[in-house]
Amino acid sequence: MGKITPEMTFQEVVKKYPITRDFFARYGVLKYAERHLWQKPLSSCGEVFSINSGTLVEELNKFLKANEDNKPRENPIKAFQAVWFAMVMSTGIVSIASLRVAGLYHGKVFSDILLGFAYALFWINVAAYPVMVIMKLSRCAAFWKEVVADLSNPKTCLTFFTIVAGTNVLGAQIAIFGYYEVAKIFWYWGLFLWVLITISTFSFLFIKGISPLEESINGGWLLATVGTQSVAVLGSIIAPYYIKHGYFIFFLSYVWWLIGCFLYIIIMTLVMHRLIFFKLNPKELVPPYWINMGAVAITTLAGALLVLNGMKLQRGFGELMSFTRGFTFFFWAFGTWWIPLLVVLGFWKYIFRRTKPVFNPAYWGMVFPLGMYTACTYQLAYAMDLYFLLHIPKYFWFFAITAWVLTFIWTWAFIAKPRKKLLYPARNAFLSLKRGS
Repeated sequence: MGKITPEMTFQEVVKKYPITRDFFARYGVLKYAERHLWQKPLSSCGEVFSINSGTLVEELNKFLKANEDNKPRENPIKAFQAVWFAMVMSTGIVSIASLRVAGLYHGKVFSDILLGFAYALFWINVAAYPVMVIMKLSRCAAFWKEVVADLSNPKTCLTFFTIVAGTNVLGAQIAIFGYYEVAKIFWYWGLFLWVLITISTFSFLFIKGISPLEESINGGWLLATVGTQSVAVLGSIIAPYYIKHGYFIFFLSYVWWLIGCFLYIIIMTLVMHRLIFFKLNPKELVPPYWINMGAVAITTLAGALLVLNGMKLQRGFGELMSFTRGFTFFFWAFGTWWIPLLVVLGFWKYIFRRTKPVFNPAYWGMVFPLGMYTACTYQLAYAMDLYFLLHIPKYFWFFAITAWVLTFIWTWAFIAKPRKKLLYPARNAFLSLKRGS
């Protein structure tokens, strides 16, 4: 039985199966259909086309079947999603983690390898970030309707916070590598993006209303926490390098850290409700839900940096340091709890349910938590004077770097994959307009 029926309108067919647009364009009838037949059923095509509706439906279904696993790639600008900035997030934090962990090996071979890797990832990010910004701005200019649709879709709207996180993680890289004045510019830019995206995304969620909980919320919602905490991370790093306004920058970073903590607790409650009380589709699992751990890890990192850098600016914050240490340790413990659960969910999806992995930039969201957990545990050890915790990042970096390398290769394999051509019905020009139509 075919997928397309004569009762479906031309608009329904194209909306449900976008590649049929290429089918109609192939035979030169797309523009006519859009102007005159868009709201009419396929059964009415005999009035203007050279074939009857039965033949058209039959050939459309053959076309869909022939191209089921042979879909051409979309316009790269139109297809560019904000979640691509997860690559910048992941590359940046794995670079930072490598740089920090290198010092734990005290001149051994691993130390040189990690330092080299950290610098390589830094320059990869410096090159990748402007390309992604240009792609995103181009999409906003050329495909504004699609951008608005993403912003108003509860499944995708909060992925825009990857832009904020990518900006601030790169800024943190720049600061750690010694370019503090440039890092300050990135903090201002990241703060502006945070305000813009927060207002636009949450306004859509509050005003428009959303579909049922089980159809809308997923771990990707916690990207709002990741983006918010990234502002706190970069702010806490650069605050000591301000001559006059460092105290105020530190104050703002502390405010953003608390906002991020609140967002995590609220959204995580909804995510847990979704995971426990509604049936899970294997296709939805793993990449988005790894952000569960990534969000709590960056919250830990931000808290640890506030403690370490706040020691230089304790005026007015001395009494808060004990609270900050305790709350930061609380988040680290919860993030550690997530790791075995996420491994089990991955096993269930790929081994038990035999779900075939198909490339999606969201897979970079699995690399980010591994790098972030390495970095946050390193900083927590110093913030809490729990130096035995340094054994975790000393070995956990291997998982983060391995995941980064594999995902990077997979990404380039996807980008370099040759464009496949659609397979059309064998007969030539069987579909055409009748004379006088």
